[in-house]
Amino acid sequence: MFLPGTSITDLVTIIPGVILGGWLLMLFIGLFQMAIAPAFDLEIFYFQIFGKKYVKKDGKFIPQKTRFSLFMTSYVGPHPGQSISRKTDILFSILVFFVPSLLVLGITVVYIIFMRERFFDGLLISFLSSFLMGAALLAIFSIFICLKSVCLFGKNLHQFRNQKVREFYSKDDIKDIYIPSLEEVKDYKGDKLSQLSYQTLRFLWAEMRRDISVMGEVAEWLRIYDNMNPNLGSDLSPIRLSLIRSLVLYYSIWNIDPDRARKYYASAAFDLDSDDDINGLRLRAYYTLNILNDRIKALDLAKKGYSKPSDPRFSKIEEDHERKLLQELITFIEGADNEQQSHS
Repeated sequence: MFLPGTSITDLVTIIPGVILGGWLLMLFIGLFQMAIAPAFDLEIFYFQIFGKKYVKKDGKFIPQKTRFSLFMTSYVGPHPGQSISRKTDILFSILVFFVPSLLVLGITVVYIIFMRERFFDGLLISFLSSFLMGAALLAIFSIFICLKSVCLFGKNLHQFRNQKVREFYSKDDIKDIYIPSLEEVKDYKGDKLSQLSYQTLRFLWAEMRRDISVMGEVAEWLRIYDNMNPNLGSDLSPIRLSLIRSLVLYYSIWNIDPDRARKYYASAAFDLDSDDDINGLRLRAYYTLNILNDRIKALDLAKKGYSKPSDPRFSKIEEDHERKLLQELITFIEGADNEQQSHS
């Protein structure tokens, strides 16, 4: 028969088959993405599976412990200091999701044609049928998500964000860049994750301009989003980490709120504590001073960050922004120490 019955035997074979089929397709898509990334001159920044996260540092993948998850995730993007064109982004996304998905759908169609008379006949065939159906369902879902994200027709929020990222590298002054609000770009299509990614970039832009009003507006949006999506990025994906970083910065520097700053810092403490890039050290330095009230450690972190050599991953205006804030913190702490010594 074509449809499964309701016996326990059916459930024992069908449910695991559907789950395993979908899981293996997700794994294959992740591996395929990593395999073709070099052909598009893209870099694999990290991948993780089964509670192990492998982060690329100095050309090598360094293992780190993370939350256990059955799913494989990876982050692929342009090399530091480079950007990806819209054409390349679309082509890469289509290949990553379409090739494995269409392959699975093709195999499933052929299987159905030849096995339609005994689709769930016996344990082994029942399991294999369920396996292919699970993979096929995920394949259809993957194609839908891909088409929605690349948005071949019409305005696309993801592509618009990439355009703005390129401006950070091509412009010399943050005043020459304008990142509108989500309301202003409401005609651009994008899912919630695209909106989140866009908002974290807008927060960075507002911080560079020291626009407290816009920072507050974006921080509130991020906070509400986080409350409504508590399980988002449980593996601390880059976009989830960007949300946390933005909120920690806001509540540690621009609108000091120790309770909220501690809450968000604690949710990504391992990643933040191990971030020795210039922006990571700046975040830790201000958090250590304003939230932990440790001036000695804050000064050490600030000096360590300020002495960091230029990093191609950061645009010139972003690096200048970080160094300026670090210098201000160093001057403030040393000035306060000198004043205290003069009164003692």
